[in-house]
Amino acid sequence: MIFSQAVDLIASTGSAMILLKHPSSSAALAVAPGLVGRVMCSTFDAKAGKANAWINKKALEKGKVDPVFNNFGGEERFWFAPEGGPFGLMFGQKKSTFENYAVQDGMSTLGYHVAGSDSRSVSMEADMTLRNANETQFSLRVERRISLIEFCPYASEIPGPVELIAFQSENVVTNVGTLPWSRKGGTLSMWCLGQFVEHPRLSVVVPFRSTVGEPPSPPTVDEYFKDFCIGGTFPPDRRVNFDECVVLKADGKVRGKIGMKRERATGRLGSYNPNDDHLIIVDHDFYPELDYATGYWRAYSGDAFDGDALSVYIDGPEEVGGPDGLSYELETMSPALFLRPGESFGYRNRTFHLRARREAIEKVSKRFLKADIAQIDALN
Repeated sequence: MIFSQAVDLIASTGSAMILLKHPSSSAALAVAPGLVGRVMCSTFDAKAGKANAWINKKALEKGKVDPVFNNFGGEERFWFAPEGGPFGLMFGQKKSTFENYAVQDGMSTLGYHVAGSDSRSVSMEADMTLRNANETQFSLRVERRISLIEFCPYASEIPGPVELIAFQSENVVTNVGTLPWSRKGGTLSMWCLGQFVEHPRLSVVVPFRSTVGEPPSPPTVDEYFKDFCIGGTFPPDRRVNFDECVVLKADGKVRGKIGMKRERATGRLGSYNPNDDHLIIVDHDFYPELDYATGYWRAYSGDAFDGDALSVYIDGPEEVGGPDGLSYELETMSPALFLRPGESFGYRNRTFHLRARREAIEKVSKRFLKADIAQIDALN
């Protein structure tokens, strides 16, 4: 979808939209506070460029009517984890299956109030109540500040021209209830999810750290495959584990999800489309010494606070012969929030889009995602 078309579509729904413009280029960013505080999409060129996100046209035209989840798409939606498990937010007290999945209003329908804006940033806020599978109720205030990033550390050493659009979300959650959020009753983690368009040659890249210990833990958590993949496994010809990264094919032909725990994560992940040498890097505030909420879709006996720090979802057919998927997600999580009444926690998520000569993109990818172009393109 062309960026200008996306802007017109959002405006036609009656939802307020704020346009942020880069001061020294034609890059721009569209933010929709009324659509649950979403960053809808960015572009390298506000006049004729593509929207750098998957946007659900049908959902936008229908409005906030889906009782399960109003998936409008967008380049960053703000959610809370854990999804499933003993403290899950998406199933109530029912079994963790697709049939029982339902996203609470604070993540599906709630509009954010705009507290202030200028040409480069917008601040918005919302009060909400969430309830988990343990029947713990969370009363919270969310403050989100979305701002353009004018200096890209990943492009600082690229010689020659480079196209760039990047933004940061600064998110602050405050416990406005009367009880502390605890291990006994469960707690929340902030969860930022970007939805991007799948492509026949697109690959997702997740770098990982080496581990100390015997035997070393696996680089990715594949617990999700039993729920998200046809047959319960992710085909081996659609992923490659290299020494410092895992590469996944994101062409919409197979659905699946992986996570990465704090001991293997680097605080960074990305994707690459060789058709236009478009590299995306997402990074976030990462605290490997802290606990992360565990939210797999099944009962488990493990630690409820040894969950993923980041994850990748690749959309695909729900059944053999079904239609291809449309989008993939690059997802990051904050640590588990053990907040006393009145306490707050801040969390930042950043998204960078770069286009440049392939040799330049390869230098960036190799240095920051631990993969060269040949490795990324190994599945094509």
